[in-house]
Amino acid sequence: MFENRKSRSLSISQALIKVLDRTLSSYGGGVFTRSDTGMNRWTSSSAALLMVFLLPALSFATQDPVPTPAPTEKAAPTRPDSRSDWTLEISTSGGLDGKGSGGFTLTSAGVLTCSLPKKCSGPTAAPTPVHGLVITANLPPAKQVSGSNPTVLSPVAAGICMDCVVTTMSLRIRESNGLEWTYSLSWDPTTLSSIPSDFRQIFQAAAALAK
Repeated sequence: MFENRKSRSLSISQALIKVLDRTLSSYGGGVFTRSDTGMNRWTSSSAALLMVFLLPALSFATQDPVPTPAPTEKAAPTRPDSRSDWTLEISTSGGLDGKGSGGFTLTSAGVLTCSLPKKCSGPTAAPTPVHGLVITANLPPAKQVSGSNPTVLSPVAAGICMDCVVTTMSLRIRESNGLEWTYSLSWDPTTLSSIPSDFRQIFQAAAALAK
C-alpha cells in the first residue's frame, strides 16, 4: 500500500512539473520582460502563485482514501421477542409401573389435550393465568445456533425417590418469523421445589386447568 501511494504521488508530481515547465517555457521561462505589444510576460511570482494552487491538489490526491468501516454484526437474540404464541406440554414417566400418570398439552389459544391415563374435563377457556405467567416469566438465555431453533434443556433434578413419577415440562414459544424457542425441565415430587419459581408457577397454573 505504501509503495502504491509513493508511486501515485510521484506520477502526479511529475505531471504537474511538466505542466508548469511547458507554461513557463511558453511565457519566457519566468523572466519579467515587456514585449513590443506591451504585454507582460510570465513572472517568477506568477509561477509561485500557480504552485500555491497546485500543491493542495497534489496533497489531496496523494492522501490515503478514508477506510470504509466494516459492517457490524447484529448480536443474535437470547430470548424470544414475542411470547403471544406458545404451547405447553406436560408428560410423565416412571412410577411403580414405569408408565407415568399421563400428561396434557395446553396452547395459548386455549386448546387443551390430555393423554391417557389422564382425562380432561373438556376444552378450557383462554388460559389467561398461564398466559400472563408465560409473558412475564424470567426465561433463561438461549444460544441460537444458525439453522436450528434455540433450546434450553435443564438437567433432570435428581431425587431420592426411585419409584416416583418424573414430570417433564416443555414450553415452546413461536415468534412471528417462525423461530421456535423451547424450554424443557424435569423433576419428581421431591425435587419440584428446586425448579425455577417462574416455571413452577406456570406448571401449577396449567395443571389446575387440566383437572
